[in-house]
Amino acid sequence: MNLKDVILRRCQEVVDDPALSWDDNLYEAGMDSLSLLELSDLLSSDAGVDIQVSGLFDCVTPTDVAALLEAEVSSAGSA
Repeated sequence: MNLKDVILRRCQEVVDDPALSWDDNLYEAGMDSLSLLELSDLLSSDAGVDIQVSGLFDCVTPTDVAALLEAEVSSAGSA
């Protein structure tokens, strides 16, 4: 399973909506601050990088989360 698939699956898990798609609004789907903390922990573990909750606050869709995580992984790889 590639990283993008993991991101979508984790977003679906956290909001408890297996039908959530890439362009769905996470907050309208039930995302809240505790869910963001859970998502941060899960994705940090999955990707092996530290994903800050504060960075996730600006992510409205799983697509936004993927862009953030890919940037974090890329940044960690070049460090």
